[in-house]
Amino acid sequence: FSAHPDDHIVYGGTLIKLIKAGYSVHEILLTDGQRARLLNNSQAQGEEVGKIRLKELNKAHKIIGIKNYTFLNLNNGNICPTEKSFKEAVKIIRKLNVD
Repeated sequence: FSAHPDDHIVYGGTLIKLIKAGYSVHEILLTDGQRARLLNNSQAQGEEVGKIRLKELNKAHKIIGIKNYTFLNLNNGNICPTEKSFKEAVKIIRKLNVD
């Protein structure tokens, strides 16, 4: 589970190691991170930032070796644990056959 498209960078090395060891990794991305500021495009805002960050996510997935992810498209900056979000997470995990 990642709140933003670049959060997996913290554990990217672990993901690479697990994938090389034969494990299947499926990232569940909560938001597109559109509230962030981009270092290389400080004028970009909102939806444009989200689109750029999702493109960067796809590039990172290729490098790391992640083949699939689920994007929940939640509102960046307003994620709250609710019964609905919990049930959605459980549904995704069950669909992926992960315990």
